[in-house]
Amino acid sequence: MDLNMLPAQSYEEAIPFLRRPYTPNLVRGLVINAPDSTTAPCTIGLYAIGESLMDRLNLTCGPDWEHDFEIVKESTYTAKGKTFYYCEVQAILVVFGVLRRDIGASSAETPGGAKMNARAQAWKRTGRWHGPGQCLYGTEDFLVFRGEEPGKLHVPKSGEHPHKRPYIDKACELLIREQYKGWLTEEGERSYGPPLDHMEVAEAILARRQSNGSARPPRRARACARPGAVANGAPAERQAPAPAAEESPATEAAQPSAPAGESFGPMPDHPAPAAALEAAKGKGFGEPVARVLSNLARADGQEEKPTDAQLQAVTNWLEALSALETPEDVVLKAAGHKSGKPMSQERRQALFARWLARKAAGEHDTDGHDSTTNRGPTQEDSLDTANQKDAASNGRSDLQRALAELRRKMTEHEYDDQAVTRFAALATGGGPRTQVKWAQVNPDTLLILADLLENAAAIGWSNEQLDQAVRAAHQSSRQNSTAGRFSALANHITDLAETRAMESA
Repeated sequence: MDLNMLPAQSYEEAIPFLRRPYTPNLVRGLVINAPDSTTAPCTIGLYAIGESLMDRLNLTCGPDWEHDFEIVKESTYTAKGKTFYYCEVQAILVVFGVLRRDIGASSAETPGGAKMNARAQAWKRTGRWHGPGQCLYGTEDFLVFRGEEPGKLHVPKSGEHPHKRPYIDKACELLIREQYKGWLTEEGERSYGPPLDHMEVAEAILARRQSNGSARPPRRARACARPGAVANGAPAERQAPAPAAEESPATEAAQPSAPAGESFGPMPDHPAPAAALEAAKGKGFGEPVARVLSNLARADGQEEKPTDAQLQAVTNWLEALSALETPEDVVLKAAGHKSGKPMSQERRQALFARWLARKAAGEHDTDGHDSTTNRGPTQEDSLDTANQKDAASNGRSDLQRALAELRRKMTEHEYDDQAVTRFAALATGGGPRTQVKWAQVNPDTLLILADLLENAAAIGWSNEQLDQAVRAAHQSSRQNSTAGRFSALANHITDLAETRAMESA
């Protein structure tokens, strides 16, 4: 597999790398059964330390994973005159918005020891749901004899029933790793692929950052949505927090300068914390809502996890939205309103709070958050007609300029009305046969479309190729919303154009 794909940009991209086996040097043995007969072999299980799982996630997923722990049960019991502490911990691991969980349990002579061991067990068990470590449970049981010779399990010289407590020394560990290596060659690689060398991946990432070769372009905030993925030349699923019609303009030149005393920038784009995912799920919302609300709650420039107070704000928003029976797509449009525009987080939060208050009061929404689709297309809805009408209006110069720019790109690159209208319908939430009311389309969306036409031309797409790609995006089942389908296609076009530009340079 191409290591230039790492870190991955979607769950689909990451999975083949996540499930690949650990290299032998990361694998350790554990005695799981020592028979009473000292001449019988002991059964050895395999494991990798929790740090290897962390490393795999960092190398394959970059920042797009999140974890948390919850104590499920704590108790004490007495055995042989000693008090022991029992603890059950649930680990939650979210990778590219996909949440998995599992339980770990442990007993120890101290509460801290019980919690630590339970967390470690829950962490590795939960990790296997995403792939890492599955191969260690696909192996056959390895058998090792007890004895004094190198490569055998050694028995303690003292203590009760020492033959039941054999231990693994360095020579024995090397033997176990050789057995694991043989299993990989004979069986494991057919099921899981070749081992993924963590050091090789880390060095490949570093080398790519230090060179100007044809490596994968660095992630950046896209005009259409958060960064998406391109797998095998097709758009991959990475749902956007809001339709592109409500996101950033296509060019930096169009961005206003910041007033004194206000910090500007695009809205943060981090994975939703486990607590936000749980809260959203409890109120009937999905991962996109959890993600956009938890990012909306952050402060300007905040890279660390949301604070308890910020998570409480997310919970409060979800309570209100659920009580108002607000559809998920409306939440995404409202919370992600102008998320790519230069604006302070405080300002975004104030806009959302105002919108929510108006909705609670039953007032008509005048902020334009919900205006992305069109109905009842007529002849006057053509792009040329909208351009002519708007040219006569002194109050809508932004729309006039955006329409003119889109028409200029269409003419320059010979893209016809039918293909571009179909593309605009995808961007504004319509179907492939929807006729677009151009005078009602957000100017930012028109500029994004113009920018995407420029990128499509840069990679050599003809009108037929563009129309075919747009039709395929409309019919895609990999995203569950029109906004997600538009985001995937737009990111695909942008990635190809960036790669072409880098190769030309």
